[in-house]
Amino acid sequence: SEIPDLFAYLVKQDFAKGLMPLRFNLEILYFEREKRRAWERAILGKRAADDK
Repeated sequence: SEIPDLFAYLVKQDFAKGLMPLRFNLEILYFEREKRRAWERAILGKRAADDK
């Protein structure tokens, strides 16, 4: 899983440069993407159940 490794790397970079908002924004984008995937899975699962 490269995402946590990427975050760990970014945290180190951010503390070095004082850019915490950058990591925060990337984290938001990541969680938004995961949330959307969860919605899509739920919708597809419901459709599959409706089709039976």
